[in-house]
Amino acid sequence: MIVDIYKIFLIFIDLIFTLLYNHLNLIKEAAHMIKEAAHMKRKITESLIRWKGRLSGRMPLLVYGARQVGKTHIIREFGKDHYKNVAYFNLETNQTVAGYFSDNIEPERILCFLEAESRERIVPGKTLVIFDEIQFCPRALTALKYFNEQTPEYHIISAGSLLGVAINRGQYSFPVGNVDSLMMFPLDFEEYLWASGEEMLCAEIKDAFDKNKALPIALHEKSLDLYKQYLITGGMPQAILAFVETKTLLTVPDVQNKIMNDYIADMAKYATNTQSVKIRAAYNSIPVQLAKENKKFQYKLAQHGGYFWRSHRLAGLRGYRTEM
Repeated sequence: MIVDIYKIFLIFIDLIFTLLYNHLNLIKEAAHMIKEAAHMKRKITESLIRWKGRLSGRMPLLVYGARQVGKTHIIREFGKDHYKNVAYFNLETNQTVAGYFSDNIEPERILCFLEAESRERIVPGKTLVIFDEIQFCPRALTALKYFNEQTPEYHIISAGSLLGVAINRGQYSFPVGNVDSLMMFPLDFEEYLWASGEEMLCAEIKDAFDKNKALPIALHEKSLDLYKQYLITGGMPQAILAFVETKTLLTVPDVQNKIMNDYIADMAKYATNTQSVKIRAAYNSIPVQLAKENKKFQYKLAQHGGYFWRSHRLAGLRGYRTEM
């Protein structure tokens, strides 16, 4: 009797340890997936590598695009992976650095100050200098011209929102011909597959396309499911990361709404009150414009606040909301 109880006890202990072991493996696997997703592979990285590798003609680089597409993250990761050290400056939050550009923008003077501020030794070819949110400091944008002309050996990347850079370009001296530019977009479907850990499926799709052959049915169905997920999550890194971490689409709308609210806040930042109302009306009418048979944008649908009810008639969608 005692022997039987002892055997049952040993089996129970073995079962507990097996379950714990499997649970820990699942946690490790999930953590690995989250880490990989957080370090999302982006196509723009190849362009950054080519920019770094130029032996001549390399100019300060301006990476611009819409907010929340991952500019800051990808540039900092690029610096971490391909340079000895990184000197990072956010020109929106670090007013000390931003203020230093208001006076003399001689490159050597600025570099000395940047070393003291960041406590990083800035070495040509080995240090990446990053000016983030450069649209908040137009003089820093102008200074890129002098970095190119007087100190081209230093590697400098600036990042800014497309709207802010475009507006300031008309108001201040833009360094035309003295900067390289890259536009960054949200993740496309191929990048989404990479972020989801589906690199092998991505390769199969490309191979089938190149050879003009059909995918196996199982892979075709899986690809369609992933594409539907991509259509729901969209290409914004934060939304994709939320889905990868939670494995549920319920968390995605919250992230998307936050991003849209940030966009709306930007409209007020760069326009007068009257202009902001018109811009927001035009922005809110986009679903209506896309639902029309005639794809030409018609501002009259957004005028006088009357587009909401017309949108129901045009889109034929009962209860569809176009207000933000």
